[in-house]
Amino acid sequence: MRSRLVASAGGLAVALVVAGLWLATRPVARCGHGLREDLGRAQRVEKRLASSARGRELLARARPPLCFADAEASALVEGGAALLDAEAGDAENAARLGHLLLHAVEGPPFAARAGVPCAALVAEAIAREARAHALELELRRELEVTNARRRYPFEADFWRAPPEGRLALVQARLHAEPRGLARDYQQRCEALRR
Repeated sequence: MRSRLVASAGGLAVALVVAGLWLATRPVARCGHGLREDLGRAQRVEKRLASSARGRELLARARPPLCFADAEASALVEGGAALLDAEAGDAENAARLGHLLLHAVEGPPFAARAGVPCAALVAEAIAREARAHALELELRRELEVTNARRRYPFEADFWRAPPEGRLALVQARLHAEPRGLARDYQQRCEALRR
């Protein structure tokens, strides 16, 4: 009887160690107020992104927890989680995740540095954003996204342009938007200099 109790206690200890290791390897939830964690959906989005060679490469370099919200906005949020649109399909979110992972790998698009003029910082930020937007659009096509919830005003022009001219087109369009990213980065830079 005593040997069975010892064996049972030993088996329980092994099970607890295994369960602890499993829990330790799971990403910690970092979804803040108003954001939802959905591990099943997160796995589907990551799996879809991993079906692309570029997606696999990015996932190997950065793998933030994924959070979902009822908003078209998506971003890397405080704490390092990737915020995705709960209403978008898995393939569209996978392409958007590729965009966000490129930012995670390269660093944030806008990084203020002392002594660097705002114009140069904004140009650098727009170049990073253009690479991420172009990647997202290419991933959408590769992942066969149809009826995307989020559309960019330059999307049709992107696909009409020759492949070697697409990045420059996105960069020019991001610079030209009157209420767009370039203006936002310029204002952010100016505010930091005050």
